[in-house]
Amino acid sequence: DGIRDLVRSRGLGDVYKRQAWFWTKRWQEGEREAEEDIKAGRVYTYPNAEAAIEALEKAAREAENQPENIR
Repeated sequence: DGIRDLVRSRGLGDVYKRQAWFWTKRWQEGEREAEEDIKAGRVYTYPNAEAAIEALEKAAREAENQPENIR
């Protein structure tokens, strides 16, 4: 296919092998889903990594307190 031809012509075989997971159908579906979320504004931004981790920990605590049937 075109990607493999490009990889061969540029000598990028090692890079291609290490990053092949990115081009799997499953991963690309996730990439498309993420793009849709970004375009729809279903994303959060944080001023730093610490704030993001705190938000994730809070969400995890809240999820633990939810009844099983609505998780």
